[in-house]
Amino acid sequence: MSRDDTLQGLRLGVRGLGLSISQQLISALGGTIRVESQPSQGATFSVELPRVR
Repeated sequence: MSRDDTLQGLRLGVRGLGLSISQQLISALGGTIRVESQPSQGATFSVELPRVR
């Protein structure tokens, strides 16, 4: 999500910024976030981060 996505969401009445903030943090750590969604079933979020050795 970009800043423009967040601003567009606010214009549409979307109040939560949690996913946007999470995506930015995960990206800053070199990781990725994915979502799988099924109507009436909910959503599953997957986060992958690089292993630190």
